Amino acid sequence: MFSSGRDHLGASGGRLSGCLKSPNCVSTQATDVGHQIAPLPFEGAAEDAMDLIILVATKMRGLTLVLRKGRYLHFECRSRLFGFIDDLEFFIEPNGHEIQIRSASRLGYSDFGVNRARVKKIRQAFTAGAGLFPDHR
Repeated sequence: MFSSGRDHLGASGGRLSGCLKSPNCVSTQATDVGHQIAPLPFEGAAEDAMDLIILVATKMRGLTLVLRKGRYLHFECRSRLFGFIDDLEFFIEPNGHEIQIRSASRLGYSDFGVNRARVKKIRQAFTAGAGLFPDHR
């Protein structure tokens, strides 16, 4: 059984931790096709973008905000059936207008596409909700 554990969390030097070789992680900063996803662009203030991510994510079943520190967010995502925990992270670089994202299972090898689907759902809700803040276009 593979484990990404909590030791792979956080942002350092403008980067989120990388994905392990197992296919249970997606990241905007990954360079390989199997793990890579696009960053989430935004316009306006970074604080508004962070607030919108929190609004979107906390409305999703099983997601709990664990840490908000500067331009970094960490959520725990608990599965309904077995209670497995995935880690979902967001980071906005200073002066940046893209949100970097990493979603990874803590245990197991394959996630059957759950992390990628979660990020896609957040992306859709974020884009739809961007009009909630006056600086978003």
